[in-house]
Amino acid sequence: MDYQTKRGRRLGIRSLTTTNQALMLKQLWRILQNDGTSIWVDWIQRYRRHSTIWTFNGALGSWGWKKMLKLRPLLQRGVIYKIGDGSSFSLWQDAWHERGPLCLTFPQGPEVTGLPLSSSLSSVIQSNQWCWPASTDADIIGITSQLPPLHPSAADCISWRSSSGKFTFLAAVSLIQPTTPRVS
Repeated sequence: MDYQTKRGRRLGIRSLTTTNQALMLKQLWRILQNDGTSIWVDWIQRYRRHSTIWTFNGALGSWGWKKMLKLRPLLQRGVIYKIGDGSSFSLWQDAWHERGPLCLTFPQGPEVTGLPLSSSLSSVIQSNQWCWPASTDADIIGITSQLPPLHPSAADCISWRSSSGKFTFLAAVSLIQPTTPRVS
């Protein structure tokens, strides 16, 4: 028999795996935010050079680093990109689109559109509207039919999928392990 508490945890004890994943998500979140408050984050920013956290290979990294990078799909579910002018985000390497980083889901994109891999998202935004190069390519049509809304009066920012918009340990836990109905 499985007894649940109000919050859906078994007898109030959180899984060690869930706790570890939530703490690793916090580190990935700190890298994504690049707030300059951690020497480790600064070192990682230099280590990954011209790629983003979404596209960084990390094959030569430690076991722990590889485990952390495997959590990127989970991180992507929790991150919300709010696009203002798009100058802070990479067009091809950031996960601003629901498909994720476009260079992974549409590798020929830079060649098809003529927009280099280093392009910022602002290269397809003009006068506060999406303005992609005209194309008959099915992938481009699919991408442009699912564009998120722009927020022209706000600066580009990344927030967490929670009521406050801020990353918290508990918000990460609820993303990893959604609450289950209480057994009466």
